[in-house]
Order: sequence, then C-alpha cells, then structure tokens
Amino acid sequence: MTVAVASDADHDDLVAAVNRLAEEVEQLREENKQLREELAEAKDHAAAERAELAGRVADLEDADDDAETEAVEAGSPDANPGEQTAEPAVPDAETALEDTLRLPEGVADDSLSANQSRARSVARDIGDYAEYNHEFNNYSLTAKRLRIVLQAQSTDGKAHHETVKRVREFLAQLGESEVTMTEDRGGTKRLVFAESLVDRIEAYQAHGGVRGETGGAGVKT
Repeated sequence: MTVAVASDADHDDLVAAVNRLAEEVEQLREENKQLREELAEAKDHAAAERAELAGRVADLEDADDDAETEAVEAGSPDANPGEQTAEPAVPDAETALEDTLRLPEGVADDSLSANQSRARSVARDIGDYAEYNHEFNNYSLTAKRLRIVLQAQSTDGKAHHETVKRVREFLAQLGESEVTMTEDRGGTKRLVFAESLVDRIEAYQAHGGVRGETGGAGVKT
C-alpha cells in the first residue's frame, strides 16, 4: 500500500491559508466591534437630541405659564369666569416629535437641521399625508408618498434619495415607539404611525398649532 506524503510546499500552502483565514476572521471581528460602537454612538446622539429638544420645549412652556399667571393676577378677563368659554384641553406631548412641533418657529430655525425641519413639516399634517389602516388602526406613509410630499414642499420640486432617507429616519427616531419603519415583501418601505400619536398631533394643531402652513392640500388623495 502506498501512503501519500504531503510535501513541504503543500504544508506551507495549508499554513498560509489558515493564517489568511485567521486574519480575515480577526478583521471581521474588528469591523463588527467598530460598527457596534458607531451604532451605540448614534443612539446616544439621537437620545441627546431628543432630551435637548424636550428641555427647550419645557422651558418655553414654563415661560408661557408664568406669563399667563401674571396676566390673570393683573386683572385679565379670566378674573370673571362666568363670561368665559372654556378652551379644550391640549394633549400633553409624549414623544420628541411632538416636542419639535411645539417649538416656536424662531427656536426651530435655530435648533433643527434642514432634514429635521423637513420631518417636522411632514409631521404637522401627517393625518393628511398618511393612509389610515382600518384593520390595524394606524397610519401608513410609504417612502414614495413621502418623496411626493417633500417634492411639493421644496422650492425646486425635488427630493433626493438621501433626503428622503434622512427624513424617514428622523420621523422614526423622534416618534420613538409610536413610529416604526417597515418594508414589506414587495420591497415597499413605509413609516407606520400609531393612531394615538396622530390624534394628539391633530388635536394640538386644531387648538392653535401651525396647520395650514405646509401646503399639504396639494398631495391629498
């Protein structure tokens, strides 16, 4: 019986191949570690942005409450409640997305990036732009529909792919647990808004928000 004996060259090739695989595995581990760190950093940054926006809104609301209290104490018509009509209650903001809607325009202009401002503008009339799903009691906004909205709101009638992507991401981040990004089997990307979130946004807008400034009527179905 003849026994095949591996040559020194075969042995060297095997060792070299094993070493290359080891290097590739180590490289993949490093890349995976780096991606995890970048993801964690991105999440921290988004959380910090939400906290900062929420803090600014809280400060502004406190200032408004103080001003209203001083007006009543100075002898405003509120001193005679029998002649006043009670205003409907404004729902409390429960997400950072709602906080951005309640920012005064000047503060929003100074605080938000261009794509954050676009997300804010879309959120204002999300009940008009998104399609209501009666089966799941939520609102659905496809990426294609979002692009049409952004094109209608832009000065040049354009909405680049990266712009649509960033606006989707900001809506999902600021909407927290009440806005999710999905993609169906056909490849259709959409944002899904909880009905409760849309109801609060519309109630706030009806109470005196900024409804009507975004030109949403041009893209209604």
